[in-house]
Amino acid sequence: MADGTSSTPPVFRRLGTGALVLAALAIGGVISNYKPSPETQQRPYITSGGTEQTVHTRSFDARFLGVRGGEAIGSGGILHESKGVWVIVKVRLTANHEATRIFYAALRDGDERTFIASGRVTQNALGGRNLQPGIPVDMEFAFEVPTEVPLKLALRLATDSLDQRMDGMAEIDLPISRDDLTKWQTDKNPMTIARPVLAGASSSPTPQPTRTSTPSATSSPSATSSPKATSSPKATTSHRVTPRVTSSPTVRSSS
Repeated sequence: MADGTSSTPPVFRRLGTGALVLAALAIGGVISNYKPSPETQQRPYITSGGTEQTVHTRSFDARFLGVRGGEAIGSGGILHESKGVWVIVKVRLTANHEATRIFYAALRDGDERTFIASGRVTQNALGGRNLQPGIPVDMEFAFEVPTEVPLKLALRLATDSLDQRMDGMAEIDLPISRDDLTKWQTDKNPMTIARPVLAGASSSPTPQPTRTSTPSATSSPSATSSPKATSSPKATTSHRVTPRVTSSPTVRSSS
């Protein structure tokens, strides 16, 4: 005490130092656990909305227009049947500040699984239509999902097909029930995917693939195009010549 040294025994000083070290390690572990993983840090910026809302992203806006489903889709003259259910979602998309295209479309189910837009059918909306700023375009995207897919389903759209990290993504909850999926699975009428059109324009659902495929198979019109083969008008022109042969009135005048 007289020489200014501490009266705390060395053993207690060592215990205090150890306690400080343990406290520092505990705090460091909490900070490490709190720090998000790289996947979380670089996840896309998802903007969610419902069927009555316009979902805004950095590059484009999206609004839900409708959804339908069935057992088969006609595309390219081929009938594409599904062991599950085809789901076609129609949306209105508008670029914000510069021209862009939609290269990523997927359905997210209740278990956070994603079903990418099907490559079995022609999808003109995927990368095929350039969106100009301020000009809304109506598009349809087709997906193939299991009948017992966990609900609820949501549509996801983005501009990059390979890497959505830190990219803007629109997510729209879809009004699809279990009864809808069951009914669609038994609907045998083939559907067609409408081509992208300007908002308000007539969106014909491109029925050519399925309708024109049947005439090509039963191409009887080419066989019944016999008017060229039975071009009898040339043969019947001989009847027009006969009046010249029977032009007897000139002979009667000579008598």
